[in-house]
Amino acid sequence: MTVILPAKQNDPLLEALVQKIGCERPEIVNVQPDNNLKVGYCWFNAYAKANSIQNGEVINGWAFWMIDTGIVAQHHAVCKIDGVMIDFTPNQAESDFILFSISDRHRYDYVNAKAYLSLLIDNSGYITIRDRNNQAVTPPNGIGPYRQIVSEEERSVIRRLVPHFMGSGIQ
Repeated sequence: MTVILPAKQNDPLLEALVQKIGCERPEIVNVQPDNNLKVGYCWFNAYAKANSIQNGEVINGWAFWMIDTGIVAQHHAVCKIDGVMIDFTPNQAESDFILFSISDRHRYDYVNAKAYLSLLIDNSGYITIRDRNNQAVTPPNGIGPYRQIVSEEERSVIRRLVPHFMGSGIQ
């Protein structure tokens, strides 16, 4: 079993990955998991939460996780409420914080259900792009965005979280 932990801010591998992606310097964001939300649906979770709370805003970027073979950059979204970023999406590590980097360049495409693939920098510094099954891929145009395969179960979760997106390109 792979141990997953938030990455450390001073890790040289993290700095190399942030430079490759071209995002802002990562910062610690507190996690306040909402048990009504589902792991893996951060973009919809953040959108639903931001729109249910006064002064809520969706912030796109990357969450960084340490695993035994290196550091993973996972495309992610959190909420900003009154200037403070909060992650409401439960995470597999059950961590009470994440290391998150804002990236306005890497937004989730809600209309076409497109997200960026994860990146892994291994302990030797080699960077690979990973698909949803954590398999290395060589996409034709860099890090993304790529259409996600949305199953009927996923569509029902998305409809519950953000009803008006259905029929807007998510099929």
